[in-house]
Amino acid sequence: MLTRIATGLLLAATVILLILYLPPFPLKLAIAAIVALAAYECGRMILPPHPTTSLAWAVTLGTALSAAVMFTPHDFPSLALALPLSLMLVFLFYMFRRGPLEVVLSQIAMTFLTVVYTGLLLSFLGLIRDLPNGSAWLFLVLATTFAADTGAYIAGHLLGRHKLAPHISPGKTVEGLLGGILLSFIAALICKYIISQDILFNDCLWVGIGSGLIGPLGDLSESLLKRSVGVKDSGNLIPGHGGLLDRIDALLFTSPVVYYYAAYLR
Repeated sequence: MLTRIATGLLLAATVILLILYLPPFPLKLAIAAIVALAAYECGRMILPPHPTTSLAWAVTLGTALSAAVMFTPHDFPSLALALPLSLMLVFLFYMFRRGPLEVVLSQIAMTFLTVVYTGLLLSFLGLIRDLPNGSAWLFLVLATTFAADTGAYIAGHLLGRHKLAPHISPGKTVEGLLGGILLSFIAALICKYIISQDILFNDCLWVGIGSGLIGPLGDLSESLLKRSVGVKDSGNLIPGHGGLLDRIDALLFTSPVVYYYAAYLR
């Protein structure tokens, strides 16, 4: 537990410094590097163990997809082009890999899942940074997502009685979910009064509740993948937390939702 807390604090301090002092371009490069690591962990975990399967191709495509989304102009339909192009490149790659055709379907499906799951979803962090007052919105999504995870952990251990999804993650409870939503909302209010007064109370309400609800879905989704392949953690990069993907699984789902809220719904 002490290792988990110390590592969490160090990560939080690092992220805060990156948001405060890195301009958008190098920050996006850092996000692309995170995509590469996350894609590596995801691909190593779920890709079919066959000589013709290429983890390097999944990592390359995932990183390229995130870069295409983050670095192209906002009036350019990068999302509309990047997804079908990525799928075409996955198909094209396995067309020319000599091997039994019986494994090709799983190779294509799991490679494309790795590319989209990490490369596309994480790229929304870079898009959030480009929004007006983007640093504040980036703080908001990170603070509410990780607060929801912390609140769920504390409330689940102290009050947890009713299992949320016992066949996927036996430790998650309904009480933990509610505790995560509450702490996520509190974290949003703190961001409003400390980071930026441009964030409205309604923003805190919607983003706080949204992160508290959607973050656990991201967590459970990664747990579902891990259960399906029989592993406990996606890696061992972060002491006390497992792999990088284990730490950011909730953020994969909350960042697109917060981006579309801030860019269009607000």
